[in-house]
Amino acid sequence: MDTDTELAQINQKLDFLMAQFEAQRQGQQAMKELVDDAIPVVNNVIKLSIDELAEVGNDFELNDLLFLVKRVLRDTRLLVGLLDQLEAVAELAEEGQQMGKRIFHQVTVELDRLEREGYFGFARAGVKVADRLVHDYKPEDVESLGIRMADALKAEAPANISLFDLLRAMNDQKVRRGLYRSLNLLKAIGE
Repeated sequence: MDTDTELAQINQKLDFLMAQFEAQRQGQQAMKELVDDAIPVVNNVIKLSIDELAEVGNDFELNDLLFLVKRVLRDTRLLVGLLDQLEAVAELAEEGQQMGKRIFHQVTVELDRLEREGYFGFARAGVKVADRLVHDYKPEDVESLGIRMADALKAEAPANISLFDLLRAMNDQKVRRGLYRSLNLLKAIGE
């Protein structure tokens, strides 16, 4: 082999070694930067861990943790059963929610129909009439009127009532007052 070829091979090997050396140096530099960046984070994690463990204090013992792990492992079937029940309750709640939505929709449709047909307007008018009666009359007055009406309906009418009997009844002040009120009621209904 001639000298030029040997020099070329040596240069090639040197270039390869220099490239490897440079790659290794860059890797070491990257690792150093990573360690430099990680040290503050690790220190912070260690400090937080120490602070958190200080809060637990003397209440924590390793035996307690081992007991808890053993208990969880022993009660795995129970925990799985509880999770199954929880899933069943969640499914039931979801079905209940869907059924509630359907019921709410049906109730809304029915209430809309009642509103369109005028039931609520009729009820509002009835409430206004009841309000007026409550303000104008005492409960005792209404009760007394009801008793008098029931007694009047129970009273047996004579078999033959003459026009003269009706005219004689017109002399009674209570009859005339009742007729006047009845006529006013009929007038109001007729308007």
